[in-house]
Amino acid sequence: MNIKKLKDMEAYFFETYPEGFEDAYFLPIFKRHNISKLTVMVQESFSKEKFAQPEQIMEDMIKIIS
Repeated sequence: MNIKKLKDMEAYFFETYPEGFEDAYFLPIFKRHNISKLTVMVQESFSKEKFAQPEQIMEDMIKIIS
């Protein structure tokens, strides 16, 4: 992982959205999605036990991204 690039992108994000995900820009997006439901789904899909099944991990990743 390129930590420098990650830190650069983080800095850019906070320059663009000083309040992070609490910024007003994200409110309409969050209203269209059930964030708490998605959070639970992601935590279940990527629990440590699930990594024994790489095919399932990939399917869940595709489902979440799309």
